[in-house]
Amino acid sequence: MRRLLIACLALSLAWFPLRADESGRAAAELSDGPVTPERPTMTVDYVVQDQSLFTDRIAMATVQLPGSVELPDNWSRLHEDCQILDIQLHPPQEDDGDTQAIVQFRPLKTGLITLPPLEFSAEHGTRILTRPVQLMVHEPIRSRDMTLRIIPEKLQVYAGEPLKVQLQWEGRMDASRLKQLVLSPDFFTDPRVEVIIPRSTAPESAQVGLPIGGRRVIATRTKDAAASKQLGSIELTMYVRFNDAGTYHFSPTRLECVLLDRAKGDFGRYAAHFNNSLFETAERTERYQRIFALTPPLAVEVRPLPFEGQSAQFTGLFAPLEIDVAIHPTEARIGELMSLDLKLSSANAPHGLLEIPPLSRQPGLRERFLVDDNYARLWHESGTTFKTRIRALTTATQAIPSLRFQVFNAETGQYEWILTDPIPLKIGADGERTYLDLKSFENAAVTLSESPSGIWHNRKSQRMNELLNSLFVVANRFFWLLLLAALICFVVVLPIVRDRRRRHLDPIYAARAKAYQVYRRSAPGTVEQWRAFLGLLAAQFGAGKDAWTSSDSRRALKAINCSPEEIERVVAVHQMADAEAYSQQASTTDYKDMDRIAKRVYRLGKQLILVLLVTLAFEGQRAEADEWDAAEQSFAQAQSAPAGSETAKRFYLEAAHKFEAASQTDSGLAWYNAGNAWFQAGETGRAIAAYRQAQQYRPFDPLLKANLAAARALSLNAVPEARQSWQVLPIAWLKVLTLLTCFATLAAVLIYLRYPNRYIRIGLSVQCALFVLASGLLAYRSASQQADAVVVVDSLIARKGPGFGYAPAYNEPLNDGLECTQIDQQAQWSLVQLADGRHCWVQTDQLSFIQSF
Repeated sequence: MRRLLIACLALSLAWFPLRADESGRAAAELSDGPVTPERPTMTVDYVVQDQSLFTDRIAMATVQLPGSVELPDNWSRLHEDCQILDIQLHPPQEDDGDTQAIVQFRPLKTGLITLPPLEFSAEHGTRILTRPVQLMVHEPIRSRDMTLRIIPEKLQVYAGEPLKVQLQWEGRMDASRLKQLVLSPDFFTDPRVEVIIPRSTAPESAQVGLPIGGRRVIATRTKDAAASKQLGSIELTMYVRFNDAGTYHFSPTRLECVLLDRAKGDFGRYAAHFNNSLFETAERTERYQRIFALTPPLAVEVRPLPFEGQSAQFTGLFAPLEIDVAIHPTEARIGELMSLDLKLSSANAPHGLLEIPPLSRQPGLRERFLVDDNYARLWHESGTTFKTRIRALTTATQAIPSLRFQVFNAETGQYEWILTDPIPLKIGADGERTYLDLKSFENAAVTLSESPSGIWHNRKSQRMNELLNSLFVVANRFFWLLLLAALICFVVVLPIVRDRRRRHLDPIYAARAKAYQVYRRSAPGTVEQWRAFLGLLAAQFGAGKDAWTSSDSRRALKAINCSPEEIERVVAVHQMADAEAYSQQASTTDYKDMDRIAKRVYRLGKQLILVLLVTLAFEGQRAEADEWDAAEQSFAQAQSAPAGSETAKRFYLEAAHKFEAASQTDSGLAWYNAGNAWFQAGETGRAIAAYRQAQQYRPFDPLLKANLAAARALSLNAVPEARQSWQVLPIAWLKVLTLLTCFATLAAVLIYLRYPNRYIRIGLSVQCALFVLASGLLAYRSASQQADAVVVVDSLIARKGPGFGYAPAYNEPLNDGLECTQIDQQAQWSLVQLADGRHCWVQTDQLSFIQSF
C-alpha cells in the first residue's frame, strides 16, 4: 500500500512539469514575436550604518551601484522583519562613477531580522540585486544601576496652590557613558497644569544641566567621593500648580538614556551647564544600550477654593507670605515719579508663581496716587520683587497707607488678609499748584485728588438751621397722617371760604355775618351782647339797628319759628332794656362772664401742652448729644493719628458708627458726617451709602452733593446710567413732593372759590396736574418695592444665580462703591439691577441699603 502511494506521488510530480512544458511550447507557437532572452544579473552588499538597532528608531544602510540605476518596483511594501521607508539615489559625479543608494528602514521586531533584497535596474538591462543581511535588533532594558523618584510634598492641594515636587535620579554607572537623556513627566504636557522650575542657588560646582519636558534646566548633582566619575545623585526641585479642581492621575514617569559600550570623553567637557553629554545624541556608528527607570504612578487630589470669604481682590497667593513695601524717595513734589517696591517672600512658591493684582485697585492708593500697573519683576532667593512707579496727586498725601492683600491659608482652609506698614511721605507743592491735573496723563482715571480740597469738613449741629431737615423728616414719617390732615383742613376751611365769597357778592349777607361776629365777640349777659343781638336781628331782616323795636323782635322771631316762650323771653328782655335805657338808676344786672374765663383757661392749657411737647423734643436731642460729642471726639483723634495708619482708620470707623447712632436727631448732619468718616477710612461704598442717606434729609445741600460726587468718582466700575431721572428719585422726596402739591392744590381750590377768575383757574389746573404726577410717581415707586443699595466690600464676584455654584455673571468683579437696586431676595442672596439695566446675584450682607422713612 505504501509503495502504491509513493508511485502515485512520483507520477503526479512528473505530470505537472510535462504539462507546463507543453503549455509553454503551445504559447510560443501561437505567439508571433520572438522569445525574450534572460537579462544579466549582478549582486551587491548592504553597508549598515547603525551599530545599534531598535524597533522605534529608523536605521540606515547604503548600497554602491555601478553606473546609473532606477528604483526597484514596489520597494515600499511591508516585509516580515522590517519596513523599507525610503530609498534615495545619489547619481554618480563622473561618467564611470557609482550610484549610491541610501535605504532607510525600521525594524518591526526585536531579535534577529533579515534586511530583504532589493532589485535595481541598471543601464543595458542589467539586474542588480542586494544580498539579504541578518541584523540584531535590541530593546530598551530597565537598569538596576539607576533609580528615579518623583516625590510630591503632599497629595492633597487646593486649586492654584503651588505644590513642591522633588525629582531624584541616582545612577552608579560612569556619567561619561550616558547620552541622549529623555525625560518628560505627564504634568509637563498637561494644559491644566503649570510647572515652574526655580532658579538654582546651589554652588557652581554642583550645578548640572538637565533636559526635561522639552526644557533645559539646572539641577543639583551630588557625587560620591569614592567614585567621582559615577553619575551620583541628581536632584531637581519643581513647583506644580493645578488650575482646576479634581483628581489628577499621572502615569509612571520614564527616564531613558543611552549607555555607551565605552566612554569617548568626559561627562561635562565644556564650562556651560547645557553642554554635557545628556544633551548629545548617540551617533549611528556608536555601540550602545538604551536603559530606563520608572517611577510609580502618581495621583493628586485638587480641592476647589471655598467661595465663602473670598474677595474679588483675592491675589491667588497662599500663606505663609511676607510682603515688604519700600518707596524711593520719601520726599517729592506732586506729579514727580517715585519708585514703589513690593518684596514678596514665600517658602512655598518660587519667583514664577508669585503675582499681585493691579495696585491701582488698592483703596488706599487709588484715592491720592496715580499708579502704573506695568510692573518690573525681579528675582530674589525667597520670591519676587515688584517694581512700579507712582505719582502723588495732591499735597494732602501724607503717607503710603497700609496695603491689603488677601491670601489663602491651606492649613486652616480660611482666607487671610496681609496688611503692610504705612510709610510716611512728604509731598510738596509744584510752585503754586497743590494738586495735579489728571488731564495731563493719557487714559488716567479720575480720582478724588483732582480736587485740591478733597472732601468738605464736618458740619456742626445748629438747631436753627435744622428747620428744613425737621420738616422733611416729619413729612416722611407722618406722610399719610399729614395727607389726611390736609383733606380735613380743606373740608373745614371750605365753608369759611364759601362764606367769604358770599360776603363779597351779597352786601346783605355780609352785614348779617358781621353782626353775628359782633355778637360772638360780645360778652354774654351784658348790654353790649344785647345790643349786638338786636343788630343781628335787624341785619337779618334788613332793618336799621337803631329803629328796631320789641314788636319788630316779635315779628322776626315768629318768622324764624321760635317757640312762644323764647319769643316772650326776648320781648321781656327787650322791654327791660328799654326801661333801663330811660331810667336814671344804674343797671342792677350781674354781667360777670364765667364762660369767657373758661375759654381763656382753655387757651392757656393748649399753650402748656405745646411747651411740654417742645421740652420733650429737646430732651430727646440732649440724649443723642452724648453720641454726637463722642463721634466728634473720635474724628478728631483719627486726624491726629499718623496718616494712613491702622490707628487712624480705627478711629474713623468708630466715628462713623457713632455718627450713625446719632442720626435719630439731626439726621441729615449725622449721616453727612458719617459719610466723611467712612470716606477718610477708605470705605468708599459705605461713604456713598451714608451720603445718599443724608441726601434724603438735605436734598439741596451743595456740600453734600460735592462730597457724594467725590466718593462716586472713586468707584472703579464704570456702569453707564440708563435709567431716567424720575426713576431714581428717592421715595422720601416723592412723599414730600406729593404733600406739597396736595397742600398747594387744596389752597388753589380755596383761592379759586374765593376769587374765581381765568388765571387762577389755569393755575389750579396746573397744580392739579402736578399733584396727579407726584402721587403717580409715588405710587409707582412704592408698588415696585425696590431698595437702593451700595456694594460695601472691596470687591465681590457677581453670580448668575443665588449660590456659589452658579457661574460668575461678569468677567470683572463688582468693586466697592457700585450702586444698584435690589429687586428680589432669596435667603442670603439678592438679585440686583445695575444702573445700565443688567442683573446679577450678590450676597445680601455685602450690600448697604438706603433706608426710606
